[in-house]
This record gives sequence, C-alpha cells and structure tokens, in this order.
Amino acid sequence: MAHNCIANVELSIDNKFGMIARTTVPVKRGEILFISYSDVNQGTRERRYSLSKFKYFECNCVRCCDPTECQTYLSALKCQKCSEGNVLPMKPLDHCSDWKCDHCSHRLTYFEVDLTIFKLQFAYKTMDHNDVESIESFMQSFSSLVHPNHYVFTKARRSLNRLYGSNPPYRMETVIQSPVLWKRKLAICQKLLSVDDVLRPGLSVARAWTLGEMCGPFMLQAKTLYQKKYISQEEYQERIQQGREIREESIRILSLEPAESAEGMAANWLKRDCYLQQWLG
Repeated sequence: MAHNCIANVELSIDNKFGMIARTTVPVKRGEILFISYSDVNQGTRERRYSLSKFKYFECNCVRCCDPTECQTYLSALKCQKCSEGNVLPMKPLDHCSDWKCDHCSHRLTYFEVDLTIFKLQFAYKTMDHNDVESIESFMQSFSSLVHPNHYVFTKARRSLNRLYGSNPPYRMETVIQSPVLWKRKLAICQKLLSVDDVLRPGLSVARAWTLGEMCGPFMLQAKTLYQKKYISQEEYQERIQQGREIREESIRILSLEPAESAEGMAANWLKRDCYLQQWLG
C-alpha cells in the first residue's frame, strides 16, 4: 500500500503470523489506501529524513506540507522573543529552511532549531521512562521551549498515561483517591486525544488506548462535580452517558484486534462491570 503520514489503514499480526489490514476511516471506492511507512509520532523533519534515507522518496503529503502539521503543532517551538507565538518552518519540505514565529518577526536558522531539538531529545532519552516524577520534571523543564503538543512531549504523555494507574506509587486505587492525580490523568488523555483525532483518526489503536484510559477519570470528574453540586443531576447523567460512550468506542476499536493481543485483552477488561465500579465506587 502507498504511504501517507496520516494513514487510513492499520496493520496487525494475529497469533498465526497472518497480517490483518483494516481501514480506520470510511474509504470510498477508488480512493487510495494508505499506511504509514514512518513513525507517526515523529515531527515532519524526522519523518521525512527517515523516509528519504530508508525508503528513498520525499513525502509531500498534506501533513508534511503544512508547517502546523494540520494544526497539531507537533514540531513547533515556543518563541523566545514574544513568548506568545509558535516558531514554525517557513518551508516545511526544506530541511535547511529558516523557522519563523507566527506572531512576531523572530526567526531561527535550521541549525539553531537542531540544537534545541537535540537538547530536548537527549534529555528525553536519558530520563527514566518508568518514573512519573522524572517525566513530569522533564516536561516542566522544557515547557518554555516547545509547543505543548510537541512530538517529544506527546510521547512523554503516552508514558505518563500508562504510569498513572499502573506503577507504584501511582496504582489505580491511589489515583482514584487523589483528585490531583486523576485530574492530571484526564488532562493527559484529553491532550493526547486532540492529537490522535487528527493524525490517527477513526478506528486507530492509538485513539482506542487513549479513550480507554480516559473514560474512568472522565466519569469520576462528573461524579465529583455532581457531589459538590456544580452540575445538576440531569447534566451528571448526560456526562456519565458520554463516559460510557467513550468506553464503548474504545472497546469497539480494541475488539477489532486479535483476541490474544494486548488490545484484545484490554477490550475484555474494559467490558467488565468492575472497571466502572472501580472508578465510580
């Protein structure tokens, strides 16, 4: 299948080593089927470099041609001059292009951008990826340099989303009892979903994982707001129903994967009543 940095097909392998290809969004007769030959989590320069070196072609898809990467700002830096704008490549298909702030006249050379990204990636690679404090500290340290959606931050959030609820001292029972922690987990999920909805739309596994992690804290937030009388009973019921729909969408997508896979087992776990009881009590 052809390549696109926003694919409409995902691949998976079953327990007999058979490859399954399925569309993630509606595809009309005659439309091209796309998979991604590169890491969707990378920024444009990194994806295009990898494709050029290992696949021997230059990608000119919609995402690569757009400095904002379809309004996700996955490669954007924060302007150090006006502190309000985003610094973006002037010519995203040119690796040596200058970068310019979208709010003021501040510009950076590609070499200056490389230095910032190198520093960011070095810190990311050398931190402990199984330690919440290390990841949170990393993101705080670089929050003034890159856009909140930067691809390195997005990868860090995926780790945090997994750790909040699984690794001690942040196991599920602890997260549920701490408003600070479950609100943080919910905010992480919402941020990830804002990116996944654009770059991995439809029935993608990445969206399913995010939705599955989000439904619990989403409904716990509704319960807390209702108990504090910030919302009416009718609005509370509406939010609980919305949370159930989030859960059902996650199950629907994960169930498309082989039953013995991590995704298939996660779908079965989400189906259990004890999952919601754990969050809502």
